[in-house]
Amino acid sequence: MQTTWHAVQPYVRTKTGRYDRGPLQPCQSADSARRLAERLVDNGSAVGAVALTRLVDLEEGEYADPEVLASFGEVPGEEADLPF
Repeated sequence: MQTTWHAVQPYVRTKTGRYDRGPLQPCQSADSARRLAERLVDNGSAVGAVALTRLVDLEEGEYADPEVLASFGEVPGEEADLPF
């Protein structure tokens, strides 16, 4: 059975100026992920945030590559830094 996961990956700046991932935040829909990512940056909780979606088949243990829905603020440009 396939399902779609949506989440937001926030980013913060460390004291040394590097990006650090905050906790991955699951969302109910793609729209809610986009809104949350934008809100985290707008209210200063994160310097950047990426709204993500991913198709998964838990029965088969198959996971599609994550897809970026939207990006706000300052985020690392490397796909290898994406969660899940």
